Amino acid sequence: MIRTVLRAGAIVVLGVQLVCAQDYRKTADVITQIEQSLKMMIEREGAPRKNDLATIKEQVDRLKSMIAASQEQADSLNERGAQKDHRSASVLPGDDASVLALQVSSLLNEMKKTIEDGKAAQAAVPKSQPVSVSGMVYSYYTYSMDGVEGKDANRFDLDRLYLTAKSQLFDGGKFQFTTDVYRNTVPGSYYNGLGIRVKYGFLDLALAGPLSLKFGMIPTHWAGFIDQYWKYRGVSATIVDRQSYFSSADLGASLTYALPGKFGELSLYVLNGSGYTNPESNRFKDAAVRLNVAPFPESPGLKALTIAGYAYKGAAVSAASTALKRDRIGGMVSYSTSLMSATGEYHVRKDALTSPDTITTGNGMSIFGEVKAPFELLQNKFSLVWRVDIIDPNLDKGDDRQRLAILGLSYKMNDRVNFVADYQGTKAESDLFKRPDGEKTDADKRWFLHLIVTY
Repeated sequence: MIRTVLRAGAIVVLGVQLVCAQDYRKTADVITQIEQSLKMMIEREGAPRKNDLATIKEQVDRLKSMIAASQEQADSLNERGAQKDHRSASVLPGDDASVLALQVSSLLNEMKKTIEDGKAAQAAVPKSQPVSVSGMVYSYYTYSMDGVEGKDANRFDLDRLYLTAKSQLFDGGKFQFTTDVYRNTVPGSYYNGLGIRVKYGFLDLALAGPLSLKFGMIPTHWAGFIDQYWKYRGVSATIVDRQSYFSSADLGASLTYALPGKFGELSLYVLNGSGYTNPESNRFKDAAVRLNVAPFPESPGLKALTIAGYAYKGAAVSAASTALKRDRIGGMVSYSTSLMSATGEYHVRKDALTSPDTITTGNGMSIFGEVKAPFELLQNKFSLVWRVDIIDPNLDKGDDRQRLAILGLSYKMNDRVNFVADYQGTKAESDLFKRPDGEKTDADKRWFLHLIVTY
């Protein structure tokens, strides 16, 4: 609209100049352009502006008639051989043209101001932001050498499919919604196919200064955090996830404080404690705190060093509706370079199973990393992935310790598609695993071809 206003203004100025110069043919063309511009403006504007513009159009029509009359007289004089500049002076509409130019200029300035005020008011209203959609797919083929699934068992399967939608609701306010497509393996379930459920659904608010708040179905304090360092959730869940130390998502709220100088962050959590697959079933809430720091953020050689720790205070429910201890504590150290990464984490759990006096203490340690190809051409394509977990579910009980080893070769086609061929073997101190035929074994050995897709 402003473009039309400015165009009409320029035409008016040019028209007045040509009138004063007595170039009637060009002036007539210019006046015709003024008329067309005013018609467009009348069609687009509201009722008050239409009346004003119609008045100007009447004056433009009058100017057009005067120009036409002047042109006829000038042509007549030319035919008689008279001097055009001398005889046509008496019919020049100079005063009318000047008045018209002033009126149009005033109206155009007023319209321009109205449009600019409208644009400023519109900018002050929060605009709806487009929703960004992304996701991940974890699929695989597995072949069992020996163990839980039996010898020569093999299948194609889908481990997870995440679909995430994010939207910037307003300045400092974002919302994330993530669905989780998974394989239903609940014994006796009426449906053993792929199901869908909500994994995340939370509001993320930037508060004063370095504070931020998440509210809703939020990521919990450790599982998602440690995945940033393991990087291969599509190959295997981390040790706390595999051993069900706590859920990776839960209903609740978290408050995060970003430490100054990029040193890390401190996060506090209040959660239902039942996880994202179960409703709240008791009056107790779980609490957690996590601190992760990068001690040397400005050091070229040590800025990739990260140290983190957490404490988790939870509660199970006894038959008498009293709280039972469900506490965890743990931490990790991680370091990486352009060619390799290595991370070690350690966790301790305490669970009162039936009464406050029946406390079971267990622990788990996981060491993992990645070694990239040493050649520049292959460095971002191939890498060696490795991991070792040691789990002791009950420190007071013998012969229940387990060791998991993962060794694989990763091939990244690009930033979105990654294939991993890997071996995963679990060894127990006793016959803890049962084959499909009922026979027990102390080992589970499998080969995998994993496909990890980010979209």
